[in-house]
Amino acid sequence: RMHSPASQRIASRLPSIWNLRGTPVCQFVRQGLRPKAARSSHSLVSDARHGNISTIALTGGPCAGKTTSMQHLTNSLLKIGYDVYFVPEVPTILMNGGCKYPGPNSGQQLFDFEASLLELQMQMERSFVNVAASTKRPSVLIMDRGLMDIKAYLPEQLWTDLIAHFGLTEQQILARYDTVLHLVTAADGAEKHYTLQMPDGMKARSEAPDEARRLDALTLRSWASHPSLHVIDNSTTFHDKLQRATDCMLRFLRSVRPDPGPARA
Repeated sequence: RMHSPASQRIASRLPSIWNLRGTPVCQFVRQGLRPKAARSSHSLVSDARHGNISTIALTGGPCAGKTTSMQHLTNSLLKIGYDVYFVPEVPTILMNGGCKYPGPNSGQQLFDFEASLLELQMQMERSFVNVAASTKRPSVLIMDRGLMDIKAYLPEQLWTDLIAHFGLTEQQILARYDTVLHLVTAADGAEKHYTLQMPDGMKARSEAPDEARRLDALTLRSWASHPSLHVIDNSTTFHDKLQRATDCMLRFLRSVRPDPGPARA
């Protein structure tokens, strides 16, 4: 369809808008091509290093405290001079937009759903890196779940096929994130605090405690090969759990950038 006379007439009138790789958008239209959602994983990592950006994957099982921890992390980072960016949880974006998870036995439909999720997440991560790099300020990008979380919700072969479809390996995906904070679900070690109610009145979660523990274990296993994986369990009070997560992140940041400089006015 993109090669039809009508499409070519439209493309000929398009302005020469440049995408991030310097290719006019109208060129993609004329060629019947679609820009890829993201460049390579190595490119994302090198761009982040060049722009003084640290990338952190915040993950864990249901009711682990991820949402609450984000504000705790932000307050601590701003005080010591970092700009903070949050890449929102992509499955939530899709669900809130009307998309429905097709179920684990839906075959091609599940593959298409997860491929769309992975593609969107890669593009969002790249966009946030680009914006942060443009400020030339020391910045921290906190991803509300990372690409490896997808693996926990897929059959092994489907995951293998999915990343092959995008020309990725697990090593490349893991390299996108400087460090990983895994907050353990309250269903494992703090059962009396496990609740189906989401923070801030958002839609209630549906996982029973047993399912929450299962998903937590699968998620942790997905990230197990990351060289800077930190597990924040429920061995302390919830407030101390948040502080342990923050302290862990600050130790990592001090190891790569001892002095981020003055905070933004």
